[in-house]
Amino acid sequence: MRRARALVGVAAAVALLLTSACSGTAGTTGGGGGNGSAKETKLTGLALVFRGYEGGDPEESQALVFVDPDGGKEKAAVTLPERALDPMVSGIPAYSMFSDDWQYFVYSAPDAKDVQLARLNADQTAYEPVTAISPQASEEWGEPRIQGDRIWFSARTPGNPQSARVMSVPLDDPTASPKQAGQLPLGEGGKPASWELTPDGAVHIREQVPISQMTGQDGSSLTVRKNGAHLMNATLAAGGQQWQSLDSAPVWGEGNIVVGPADQGSGVPDGEGGARLVTLDDTGQGYTTTQLLDASDGVVVQYAPAPKRDGVLLQTDSTWYRVDLKGGKPSRAANFPAPRDASMDGYPLVAGWAT
Repeated sequence: MRRARALVGVAAAVALLLTSACSGTAGTTGGGGGNGSAKETKLTGLALVFRGYEGGDPEESQALVFVDPDGGKEKAAVTLPERALDPMVSGIPAYSMFSDDWQYFVYSAPDAKDVQLARLNADQTAYEPVTAISPQASEEWGEPRIQGDRIWFSARTPGNPQSARVMSVPLDDPTASPKQAGQLPLGEGGKPASWELTPDGAVHIREQVPISQMTGQDGSSLTVRKNGAHLMNATLAAGGQQWQSLDSAPVWGEGNIVVGPADQGSGVPDGEGGARLVTLDDTGQGYTTTQLLDASDGVVVQYAPAPKRDGVLLQTDSTWYRVDLKGGKPSRAANFPAPRDASMDGYPLVAGWAT
């Protein structure tokens, strides 16, 4: 699934690049930290990753595009390295592959065995590879993410699925010896289980986290998995219908999570769309639900919470909806047609919402 990419320069050149690259600190909010240009334009809006930008080849024409969250108009486009993301793979967590300040992008090209770190160039038009994070000859590294000041990735020995684990290295020293953060158990089909990261930088492996169950005052029931303070997975049974958290979606944080009718994104029949926000109370034993979208709005395939969690953008097959949550009450603020691309998903992947 990953193609090999050439290393960028010799070791000395890489070190020089990284030294200059680390003048900004990952994990800060807003764009622009680190390039030192007074004329930089802050990258803001709904960030989407296109595989096949402007009708181009889905492997060669990939871009991070920022659009107006109120109307969908393009504000800025940043070219990604060719073949950074496989256009034939669904559910890639693009929202976890960029640093919070948008200065860094981490990826593992199709059929590659290493992880590549790219940095936003001075004029904010492209992410340029600066170094390769390479494994020993007997291993393969992939599934990279950025959380806080570290790069995270999975490591495995081919032919030995039980060797799979999660590793991490400092973002400002990516060639340092990686630290092991967790072992990946075998999941469906004997493959390593999927994993996520909490906002605190803890590895979340669903199968290793116990469930908690509770009953609502309206007779509904909720089954959840929490990692520390953060609600990571949820199943809500209400009104004879089952609602589940999406398999690949940004972590809202603390006791909140978005759920939709079970099997969303897998051919849900008409009339079974919509989305709700589940919020645990301070005791962690009770909860409330807030209707974000109605069944007639369609099936939610991805979403992006606002940085301050006072709103959310949700995409159905045809439309992006903006819902404000100020004052604790949802209000429909805007909607615009969902853009399309040439990937198997048929639409660009959400990378975040920058303000």
